[in-house]
Amino acid sequence: MKLTFSDPGTIVWVLIIFSFISIIISFYQIFFIKRFRLIVVLRIISILILIFLFFNPIINSTIQNNRDLIWNIYVDRSLSMAYHSNASVGSL
Repeated sequence: MKLTFSDPGTIVWVLIIFSFISIIISFYQIFFIKRFRLIVVLRIISILILIFLFFNPIINSTIQNNRDLIWNIYVDRSLSMAYHSNASVGSL
């Protein structure tokens, strides 16, 4: 599996810097209040996911799976099969 990113522009870098500043400000203001700790953690995770998606990740995956099939193929070229012009239940 190969993970590649596109080249981010200056807008992405500005958004990243702005996001980190907002994370730090919200972290210091309300992180120590136990009621809001979960909200701050969820906000940090959502901002980090959005930053990751701004880099436009491309995942290339190639899977090679070779295995032997357990099929048996039989070919009947006897004269008794040649007498039937159409396939029927009796001829098969």
